[in-house]
Amino acid sequence: MATDLPTHSNLGEQYDYWEKQHDKSRRRLNQGLNIAVFVGSLVVALSNLFGDIPWPEYDPPPPTLEERVETGDAEAQYIYAVMLIEGREVEQDLALGAYWMERAAEQGILDAQRAIATFYRYGKGVERDYEKSFYWWQQVADQGDAMGQYNVGLGYRNGRGVTKDLASAHEWFRRCAESGDVLCQHALARSYRLGDGVEQDFERAILWYQRAAEQGYDQAQLGLYLVYAGQDGRALDLIEAGKWLYIAAANGNRRAAGLLPQFEETLPEQAREQSKAQAETWLAAH
Repeated sequence: MATDLPTHSNLGEQYDYWEKQHDKSRRRLNQGLNIAVFVGSLVVALSNLFGDIPWPEYDPPPPTLEERVETGDAEAQYIYAVMLIEGREVEQDLALGAYWMERAAEQGILDAQRAIATFYRYGKGVERDYEKSFYWWQQVADQGDAMGQYNVGLGYRNGRGVTKDLASAHEWFRRCAESGDVLCQHALARSYRLGDGVEQDFERAILWYQRAAEQGYDQAQLGLYLVYAGQDGRALDLIEAGKWLYIAAANGNRRAAGLLPQFEETLPEQAREQSKAQAETWLAAH
C-alpha cells in the first residue's frame, strides 16, 4: 500500500528531532518540580525543629501557570502545551496541547514553531495540513534553523504544501548543509547525484555524501556505494563501492544489508577482501 509519508529512509526523524528540541523544556519543568519538592521538605524539617514557619505572602499573589497562559505569556503557553501533549501534571489532551503550541508559535517561540509544523505534518492533535506545516517550517527556516531549512527543502522536493520546485529544494539543502547538518548534507549529495534541480555532479555528490558519512549517517554511506557502483552512470570503483556497502550494512542500513549478498557474488574475491579490509579499518577508526 502506498504511503504519503516523506520518501526518506527514517520516517520518524522529523518527529524524533522535535522530541529532542523539548529536552530543555522538560529539564526546566523537572527542575521546577524538584525545587518545589525540596523547598517543601525543607519547610517540614524546619517546622519540626522550630515550629510552624509561615509561607511568604504576596500582594497580589504570583500568577499561576494557567493565568500566565490565558494572559498571553508565550513561554507559559509553550510549557503548558508540552505538559498537555505529554500528560505531565495534567490530563493528556493532544488537541488542546496543539492549540496552545500554535499560540506560542505565533508569538515567535522557535521550539513551538518546530513542534506545530511537525504536528500539522503528521496530524498530531490537529487535522493533517501540509500547507500549514510548510508555512511553519518556513518560519523556522527563515531564522537560520537547519531543521527548518531541511524541511522546506523537502517540501519543495516532494511538492508537499508548496509547488514542487527542485531548484529551490537544492538551494535550501545547500544552505543547511553548510552548517554541518547531516540530513541536509545527505539531501544535497542526493540532488547532485541525481541532477535534481542542479547539473549532475558526481564529485560534489561524493564530497557531501562523504561529510555526512563521516558523521556516521548510514544513508550517506549507502549513497557513496551507489555513486561508486556506477548506478547513475559514473565510472565503476568496485573496491570503494564495496567498502561503503559493508560500512552501511554494519551500521544497520537494511537496504545495504539486502544488497550485500548479490554484490559479493559479482565482486572478484581479491576486490571483495580489499573492500572488507578497508571497511574494517574505517569502522575501527570511527
